[in-house]
Amino acid sequence: MANYGAEKRIELRYHVLNVRNFRVKDNNATLMCNMDINIKFIVFDKDEEKVALDVNQMNSKMFFHIENQGAGVFNADVDSYTIGKPVVEESGLGQPPLPESNDTTPAEPRKNKGLNIHKIHAFLTKMKPTVIENMDNMLKNKPF
Repeated sequence: MANYGAEKRIELRYHVLNVRNFRVKDNNATLMCNMDINIKFIVFDKDEEKVALDVNQMNSKMFFHIENQGAGVFNADVDSYTIGKPVVEESGLGQPPLPESNDTTPAEPRKNKGLNIHKIHAFLTKMKPTVIENMDNMLKNKPF
């Protein structure tokens, strides 16, 4: 809010980057897979979209079960997921400038754009119910 002002519309966009390592146990309805998920926090300023934060959750674990709906259609419901390693791709969250230096060589880019990755991880943890709900909606009535 400090960077963009109060009362701005914010939109979250999810994109599954990679799904791998599906695991199924015998006589167990719960499945598991590893996923890389991209989440973009978009702030609308007048008619312009600005990326406030673009973060990837690498190697998240998704736990879900599948129910047969008949006619080759299955319903997948996400039970839970663990947040993977957050990696900041882009940020417009007002990072402090790099310190002045007499050295003329370009400064190394700041890791995770100078943001506190622990605070980002804590925020993503609070968002888990929203992510699970969105993943359920994406998987609803998909033929497998």
